Amino acid sequence: MEITSLDLRYLMNEFEGLGDGFVQKAYQRGQEFTLEFYTGEKQRLVVKPNAVFLSEYKRDNPERPPGLCMDPRKNVGGVDEIRQLGFDRILEIRSGDVRFVAELFGKGNAALVKDGKTIGALRQEEWSDRKTVVGEEFGYPEPAPDPYEMQSPVQRLEGGELVRRLAKDLSLGGTYAEEVCERADIDKHTEASDMDDRQKSLVETALADVLEAETDPVLYIDEEGKTIRAAPFPLRTYSGHRQEGFETFSRAIDELFHRRRQQELESKRLEKYEERREGIERQ
Repeated sequence: MEITSLDLRYLMNEFEGLGDGFVQKAYQRGQEFTLEFYTGEKQRLVVKPNAVFLSEYKRDNPERPPGLCMDPRKNVGGVDEIRQLGFDRILEIRSGDVRFVAELFGKGNAALVKDGKTIGALRQEEWSDRKTVVGEEFGYPEPAPDPYEMQSPVQRLEGGELVRRLAKDLSLGGTYAEEVCERADIDKHTEASDMDDRQKSLVETALADVLEAETDPVLYIDEEGKTIRAAPFPLRTYSGHRQEGFETFSRAIDELFHRRRQQELESKRLEKYEERREGIERQ
């Protein structure tokens, strides 16, 4: 599951309490981080290349942490602020003049920034308009469109299929763009520029429903028992699937990745068993 900007907006309500604590420990497993916060109780914030959530599951951590993981341990103590940058898929944790920045899109990346300069990075990268290079000024991407800040956002949609324009022009991503179309009862392939006033009004109402939905986290599961997606509220586009409710959105995401991991391990065990069985049969 790749979280969207809207997913992160809902998750920030659950992360607010972390801003009153401090980072005790930091672990890195490949491209995945765990930051352990103490806020009167220990809380684990898992940062993956395209997802972030509070986790109740303990993970196996390396005895010798990689270099970037050591930097948060040394540089991030008491947390002054934890925030989503605009309506981007960027999580920023600020401690004094130090910022831990997690980019949750594309291949994902994480960087430690001090006084505006990169002092550590999971992956050093350069683009035409910005760079994440140790020792140089840290560059943020161009801000994504924020539907919460727009007046009549549907009026801003460019030409093309409605679902695509909602996903791109309003930064909703595919899942919530389709959900808006479903709630508006309008074919997602409708040309956005061809909508009449009635259709635009229906889309505006559906968009408001999605942006301001009351939190009621769910996890969707397919017929084979595999987790499909977690959502901060029930989605009509997933109504044909079995669902489980959770107290928080983080718990739903946490369970999604935990079950996927367990299923992967079970699949590997079965493969090894089959290989051994076939070897014995050949003998």
